[in-house]
Amino acid sequence: MLTLLPLFFLGAVEGAGPDTWALARQNADVLRMSTLFTADQVPRYLDTDEAIDGAIAWCKAHGITHVYIESFRGRTVPPREMLAHARDRFREAGFLVSGCITPAGFGKRSTGWELFSCYSAEETRRELKAMAEYAASLFDEVMIDDFLCSDCECEDCRAAKGERSWAEFKCDLMLELSRTHIIEAGRAVNPKVQFIIKYPCWYESFQERGYDVDRQSQLFARTWVGTETRGVQGGDVERWPAEPQYRAYWLMRWLGGIGGAKCGGGWHDTIGTSPAFYLEQSRQTILGGAREEFLFNFGALCGGERYDRGWGPRDAAALVQELPLHFELARLIQGKPPRGLLGWKPPGSPAGPDGNLHPLLGMAGFPVTAAHEFDAKAPGFVFGAHVLHDADWPAALEAALDTGRPVLLTQAFAEGARGAGVALEGAQQVIVLLPTSDPNRWQALEALPEAELNVLRDRACGALGVRFHAPARVALYFFGEDVAVVESFRDEAAQCELAIDGWRGFEPALFMPAGAAPDVTAGPAARFTLPPRSLLALERAD
Repeated sequence: MLTLLPLFFLGAVEGAGPDTWALARQNADVLRMSTLFTADQVPRYLDTDEAIDGAIAWCKAHGITHVYIESFRGRTVPPREMLAHARDRFREAGFLVSGCITPAGFGKRSTGWELFSCYSAEETRRELKAMAEYAASLFDEVMIDDFLCSDCECEDCRAAKGERSWAEFKCDLMLELSRTHIIEAGRAVNPKVQFIIKYPCWYESFQERGYDVDRQSQLFARTWVGTETRGVQGGDVERWPAEPQYRAYWLMRWLGGIGGAKCGGGWHDTIGTSPAFYLEQSRQTILGGAREEFLFNFGALCGGERYDRGWGPRDAAALVQELPLHFELARLIQGKPPRGLLGWKPPGSPAGPDGNLHPLLGMAGFPVTAAHEFDAKAPGFVFGAHVLHDADWPAALEAALDTGRPVLLTQAFAEGARGAGVALEGAQQVIVLLPTSDPNRWQALEALPEAELNVLRDRACGALGVRFHAPARVALYFFGEDVAVVESFRDEAAQCELAIDGWRGFEPALFMPAGAAPDVTAGPAARFTLPPRSLLALERAD
């Protein structure tokens, strides 16, 4: 412990000051910051009052006002007395305190990934019930990390599956176990306990692993969103290639639409990140409407533990520097619904060849909103292979075409529609998109000359009343009728031009990172140069 204590001193946190904690508490109504002490970290960081004092100081210096203390992960179960004492000390210091369990590496091992379990096995069910009961006996709110899922195909699972598809079987199985072995088991111990299901970032394969986001969101008291996107600049780029940062925003909004008021926030981490990517995770989580931003995890952030490879402390220092601006961004867009092209993905729909479709379009500068249901009132539409999973897709396509507004189709959807006898020829507003072959980058779109990309964007955004000219990997977002946000994920400066029908002028409202905002030309068309890896929020000025 003694070698770690200097990291906790307020003076050792670059950019942090005595006002960080006060600022975080003042803004907790719009954005709350939180972190997790994993089960194996509890004995290392929370075993004595001196250690807890250091952890409290570090959290306050980083604007964290909510801590989660984990009671199970990978068969590690901290002692009850230690968990209860840490819980009480943090509460006394003014923090919200919740529990957490990570159902990984227990019971009968899955035939798939080694961290997953076979939930057909009685030993797995018995341990799941015990961990829910233990957490509920200590906390009134408990989050469940990623691994409440299954990829097992053992003989027991095959027999239980019967004639159902694997996706149907696993979704039914995990829904029932969520009800009986987690929620009912926990409430039998503590009638007040509420469980949070945290959905991972791998949303395209939810259904194959047993996540039924529609039924489970109805079942659980609250939902959470994994907004992790990876990417390093230099270093281990083969293991951690840059994922589309827009995915954090889109997924936060998609699951937020399904969960409604239950959806509390987004969870991201330091794994495979540089400070630039880490800050972008945070910004996108906020743009996604998160009311709480969960920073996984304490040991990684303060000490660069284990798989983190030392990235955490650098990421934490960068975030605490930019934190005041994150609160401002959250307040700027609070209560203002996003506007844009309807990125419809029905719950439980497989992606086929269109993985990460909507986030990749967003990375190319198309303002794509997230939707789990079709809405004919949208100013434009995106139809990918996911849509073919909805039995009513022909009626939705007909309704979209009848509006006369732009309809963007992937080649996979177009082929599926033609195969079902739906004629697409002759519709002037139809835009068949170039194919994509990489789930992390839309290479065909990025390879277009910028002038051609601008023309394509102008066609797609015509009914939105928007003209946006910029290179690829500069994203555009609209909130309400008076806020536009432009964020560049490029490593070089980007020349941008933005015009919005009805806007006679643009007023810079916020710029990240901290510093002077770019000059924005006056008049109905705003022209500005975005520095690398920066965000500019603009307000309508009439």
